Amino acid sequence: MAAKGKPVSRAKAKTTTIFECKVKPDARDVYLVGDFNDWNPRADRMGRRGDTFQKAKRLEPGDYLYKFLVDGEWHTDPSAIVQVPNEFGTMNSLIRVRESLHD
Repeated sequence: MAAKGKPVSRAKAKTTTIFECKVKPDARDVYLVGDFNDWNPRADRMGRRGDTFQKAKRLEPGDYLYKFLVDGEWHTDPSAIVQVPNEFGTMNSLIRVRESLHD
């Protein structure tokens, strides 16, 4: 006998995405800032791994705009394939997160 009630909606599976910042290897403070954290400049501090800063984020599939805040200065991701203009006359990096079968 089937249970009665509301249908269950399937949530989109989140995918682990690794962001890497190599803009300034000797930086003191590097933050990942974008759509996924409401552009909060202190929400996602990146950890140092040698001369690279990294941050893993669990994101639902979709397109996200982001930048790096490196020692108080905004930088796009030079490794991002797509850069798009923003309302401030500069550029944002864009990442497209696809659904993962492994997460």
